[in-house]
Amino acid sequence: TKTKELIIARFDLNTKTTIDLVNLHLHSDRSRNSSEKRCQTLENLFKKMKINNYMLIGDFNFGDCHVKEQNLLATYEDEIHDLWKDIYDLDENPGFTFDPSTNICARITSESQINRRLDRYLIHTLDNL
Repeated sequence: TKTKELIIARFDLNTKTTIDLVNLHLHSDRSRNSSEKRCQTLENLFKKMKINNYMLIGDFNFGDCHVKEQNLLATYEDEIHDLWKDIYDLDENPGFTFDPSTNICARITSESQINRRLDRYLIHTLDNL
């Protein structure tokens, strides 16, 4: 497909504060121009949702070694936080969610057989949260 869908659920935390939970599934490396598509989708979300508290949750389909995507996240690092990186040292606990050595489905579908952290939790909070 040319586009990927996402689901947004808004929760009222109190009468003045909301948070949006955004579930997404970005393009895999098997898609043409996948890196550009992932970056474009994320940049659009970051810009459109900058006035909201939100958490992006789902299959981002890129690991910590994907340079374009990591550069994009670095551009927004003052606003958007990767919760895994905020809590863990990646050298000690890389948080792989795609591990062909332990997951037969990953082993069958992976061309590279490289462990990666494809699933993420990113959070953006305003001063009211």
